[in-house]
Amino acid sequence: MNPPPRAVQKYQRGQQLLQQRDIQGGLKLIREAADAAKQHRDIQIAAATTFHRLGRVAEGAEFYRRCLKLNHNDHDARVGLGQCLKTQGDHARALEMFDAVIAAKPGHYLATASRAELLVDEARHDEAHEAIDAPKALPGDAMKP
Repeated sequence: MNPPPRAVQKYQRGQQLLQQRDIQGGLKLIREAADAAKQHRDIQIAAATTFHRLGRVAEGAEFYRRCLKLNHNDHDARVGLGQCLKTQGDHARALEMFDAVIAAKPGHYLATASRAELLVDEARHDEAHEAIDAPKALPGDAMKP
């Protein structure tokens, strides 16, 4: 099921405004697009990524949570939410997000890297090295996303 065409148009126009450096106008349209397409993962993840990338972490987290309501096992949304939680200082919940992805998909590159980075931030260097080395023991090319 595709998102409503009007939501896609708003999202695309919002991205155009961002490229033209109209941050407020662009984010407003992207939020409107996501609100109009709450049942569509692609619009939600795109909005989450945009808000997160622009430092609007709480709003990015909101859209990642919407994705997880649509699909509890959405690895991209779970890692993105974990990164937002880390930025907000909620390291315990961020680790839960990364660990859940790694449990479902051992060696998931972004979850593994994000987990290791968080452990380094907490000065848990030995655990960070273990986190990075663990996928090397998996068969095949486990570090592919």
